[in-house]
Amino acid sequence: MGSFKEMLAKDILERTGMNARPMMDLGIISLDEARKWVVKKKYYEMAKTGMPLTEIKYELAETYGMSVSAIDKMIYKPRKPKQLTHE
Repeated sequence: MGSFKEMLAKDILERTGMNARPMMDLGIISLDEARKWVVKKKYYEMAKTGMPLTEIKYELAETYGMSVSAIDKMIYKPRKPKQLTHE
């Protein structure tokens, strides 16, 4: 798990210049949300290079331990924002 967390932190650092590792360690940023963010960013970066989209999805699925269909849903289905509740 540590090496996966390191990989995600490195990917976030490369794309934003921010060190997300301390926030991951404290649980402020979940590994699942960090993984989704990185996969989306890398997908669009790789697509700009002209790489076939199917190939991109398979490569990202293998690297980040996600199914190709999960990546499809992330990329092609917009998520509705969560409704805020007043408690």
